[in-house]
Amino acid sequence: PELAPPPGGPEEHEGARLLDPERVSLVYTGRFGSYGRDPRPLIEALGRLAKSEPEVGSRLELVVAGPYSDAELGLLGADVAPARISVVGSLPRPAALALQRAADALLLIASPARSQLAILKLFEYLAAARPILALAAGTEAGRIVAETGGQTVRSDDPQAIAAALRRVLEGNTEAPDPTRLREYSYPPIAERMAGAVESA
Repeated sequence: PELAPPPGGPEEHEGARLLDPERVSLVYTGRFGSYGRDPRPLIEALGRLAKSEPEVGSRLELVVAGPYSDAELGLLGADVAPARISVVGSLPRPAALALQRAADALLLIASPARSQLAILKLFEYLAAARPILALAAGTEAGRIVAETGGQTVRSDDPQAIAAALRRVLEGNTEAPDPTRLREYSYPPIAERMAGAVESA
C-alpha cells in the first residue's frame, strides 16, 4: 500500500467529524453487500452483543460509507440499540480515505465463494494503518489480514463475529505491523514483477 498522506487537511477533519468521539468507531467504506458478501451475520452479531452486554454495546458504532441498495439500507436500519449503525452514504475518495484513517478500526467483509481474491479495499485499509477486523477467514484477504497482525473470523458465524467485536471494543486488535506490510507495498511487488519478466 501507499503511505497515507500526512493528517491535518480538510478531509481529515471531515473524516473525524463523521465519527462519534464517545464511541469506538468500526468503519466500512465501499459497497456493502455486493460481490457475494453477506453482511447479515454481522448485523445479527452486533444486535446480539448489544442485547447481551448493553454497556459494551453502547460504546460501539458501525459506520458505513458508500453506495447501498434499498435492501442493504433496510438491513442497516436494524435495531441494534444501544449500539449504533451510522450510514453516511457515498463520499469523495479523499474523504473516504480520511474516514479510514480516523477510524478506531476498519471492517472488511469477504465472500467465501471468492476466496482466492485479495480485495482492493484491503490494500487501502493496510495503507490507513488502522486495526482491521476481517470477516474473511478462509480467504486470501483473510490470510493477508492475519499475516499483517489483524483479526480474522468467518463471515457467516455471528457468535464469532460478536466475540471479535468485543475484542475491538477492548482494544485487542492492533494496527498492521509495518515490517509485514513491505511485502504488500509497491516497490517489492514491482521488483517481483520485474524478476518474472526478466526470467521469462
